Amino acid sequence: MSTCELAAPTIQTMAVPLLLIVHRRPEVTAVTLRRILEEEPSRLYIAGDAPRLGVNRDDERVKQTWNVIEKVAAGRIYARRRREEHGGKYAGIKSAIDWFFEQEQEGVIVDEDILIGRGSLKLSSTMLENLKHDKSAGSICLYNEVPQTRISTPKDTYRWSQAFASGFWGTWASRWAQYVDSMDNWRENFDCGDLQGIGSRRYSKFYERRLDTLAEMVRPHGRFAG
Repeated sequence: MSTCELAAPTIQTMAVPLLLIVHRRPEVTAVTLRRILEEEPSRLYIAGDAPRLGVNRDDERVKQTWNVIEKVAAGRIYARRRREEHGGKYAGIKSAIDWFFEQEQEGVIVDEDILIGRGSLKLSSTMLENLKHDKSAGSICLYNEVPQTRISTPKDTYRWSQAFASGFWGTWASRWAQYVDSMDNWRENFDCGDLQGIGSRRYSKFYERRLDTLAEMVRPHGRFAG
């Protein structure tokens, strides 16, 4: 897709539901949460993982984080979810997002250490509305790690990308429902035609090879197995 075809969006005034994912960082969570409240999400969800077993001070830091949340966002939280068992980086986060989209049709997800820009929630609401019927759009992202000097069209308001980034992003419940949480037999659970719809046949083949490589790496004998 070409960024030259993109027009600057007309920013809507309506905010959007937001899920803040936290764990054990009370200081940064307080800063992030205050900025989120300034942006006035339509509904604020907060989800946090349980302390890790055997990790020094984890229990204390998790409790401090939730104490900060209740103090900073008193009366502003629509729903909260605290895991009783530690889920970890992948299962814990996925379960939080599952919970969020069980209640919302669309929304944005923010990590505890991301200070969102002013006006960004209204922009995300606009993008989610404008692209919700475009099946080639899997998500929107408002956290860009690419240096300005490496962006081909830095003056564009936004751009298409074939890569996903998290930290501060949004999607739709219908797109999230297509998430597959296991790489075992991934080809049986995923239509490679969807990749061609996002990019091209060349793009599809590129990511098929990458997914095959990832599936091999996470098998029990692989170096990333836990």
